[in-house]
Amino acid sequence: MSGQQTIASRTIDDLRQLPFHVALDLLRSAESIVVPGDTSPESLPVADIVTLENVFQHRVDEGTELEREQHAKDLAIALKQKPPEDRTLDPILVKRLEDQWVCIDGHHRLAAYEKAGVTRAPVQAFEGSVDDALRAAARENTKAKLSFTKRDRMNLAWRMTTQRVGSKREVSQEAGISTSQVGKMRKMREDIEAVGEKPERMTYREAMSFLSDTSADRDEGWEDRQIADFERRLSKEFGKSLHKNASLFATALGNFSPSAVRAIVQDYAKEHREAIEAILGEEDE
Repeated sequence: MSGQQTIASRTIDDLRQLPFHVALDLLRSAESIVVPGDTSPESLPVADIVTLENVFQHRVDEGTELEREQHAKDLAIALKQKPPEDRTLDPILVKRLEDQWVCIDGHHRLAAYEKAGVTRAPVQAFEGSVDDALRAAARENTKAKLSFTKRDRMNLAWRMTTQRVGSKREVSQEAGISTSQVGKMRKMREDIEAVGEKPERMTYREAMSFLSDTSADRDEGWEDRQIADFERRLSKEFGKSLHKNASLFATALGNFSPSAVRAIVQDYAKEHREAIEAILGEEDE
């Protein structure tokens, strides 16, 4: 595609630098602009597929960054091992905005095509609104095999809550958290708005910290704010080294606080049931 790529009179690079809520509003404004062209392509040049991960990629946990990069490399290797005429993966979900095709789901597949030197990719055109696309990306992220951490789920639910996208039940299902947690987020949103601030400008962690600063009492949101504080302190102290040495950190944590390890098992056993069963199965063999 020749020329500079733009949506809503903003360059793609500019859109990528914007906060989630600002970029989302601009994409919404672009929906009303109709540009003639093919609306149902079966494939597109890889270079013509626009990525706006600040809007449609809901994996934001620093701990998954290396895993995501490795996943794209693995897919690229798999592509290169196929015959040249058969170097394809599942279709990438894309939405047309003005004269651009934006990736809704399939960011790792798209990166794999680029790494493997594949110039054209199969696609599926998404026909719903930008808000519908946001929810579709959420559903695909939460059901994918690649790690979608609890923090990712909470951040996704917070994004949907501040943007008023979906009912309480829909946010619960698409973000993979309980309806009671969504209810707490709605209350958080209202509390922040009540003091004249804009919750959509905050991440979930920032929102909890903000409310923690305005109220020292142990209300129903105290636990979430305490979790955010622990996460912030861990990130400040260890940064990415914690994620790169996760096994060593787990051993150190077990030595330091066996009760913390038991709590982790209780909180995450269901979410990681398949992995636990696989490990136990290997030990039984």
